[in-house]
Amino acid sequence: MTKLLILLSILLIILLLLILRLFTDIKEGFLVDPLKPRTIKSYNDFLSFYNTFCSNWQKSIKSSVALEIPQQPLTNPSQVSSSSAPDISEADMNIYISKLSQQLSQSLPPICKSLPQINNSQLDNNSLLETIRKIPKSTKPFINALNWMNSQL
Repeated sequence: MTKLLILLSILLIILLLLILRLFTDIKEGFLVDPLKPRTIKSYNDFLSFYNTFCSNWQKSIKSSVALEIPQQPLTNPSQVSSSSAPDISEADMNIYISKLSQQLSQSLPPICKSLPQINNSQLDNNSLLETIRKIPKSTKPFINALNWMNSQL
C-alpha cells in the first residue's frame, strides 16, 4: 500500500511539473516575432517595383485605349483640352486587356491595385502575409505585360 502511495505521489508531482511547465511556456497571443531587416528591405524593394509596375501598366493601357478611340479633326484651337487621356473605367481597361491578351495569345494581368505602404515598425508577419495573399501567384502575365509595354515605347 505504501508503494502505491509513493508511486501516486511521484506521478502527481510529475503531473504538476508538466502543468507548471506548460503554463510558463505560453507566449502572449498578440506577440509577434519581429521581422529580420533583410526581410523588411526585400519587402520594401518589392513594394516599390510592384507599385511602379501597377502605375505604369494602368498608364500604358489608358494610352493604348486612347490611341484606338477615333478622333475628329480639330477645326478650332479652343477644341484642344488640357487632359490628354480620356477617362476610362477600370472595367473598360480590363475588357481591353482581355481582348489584347487574346490578340497577343499571351496572358496579361488585369489592372492591379497598388499595395499600401507600411511603416517598418508596423510591418510584421501578419501584415506581410496579408500582402502576399493580394499578389497573384503567377509571374508570367506580368512578364508579358512588361515586354508589351517595352515594345510599345
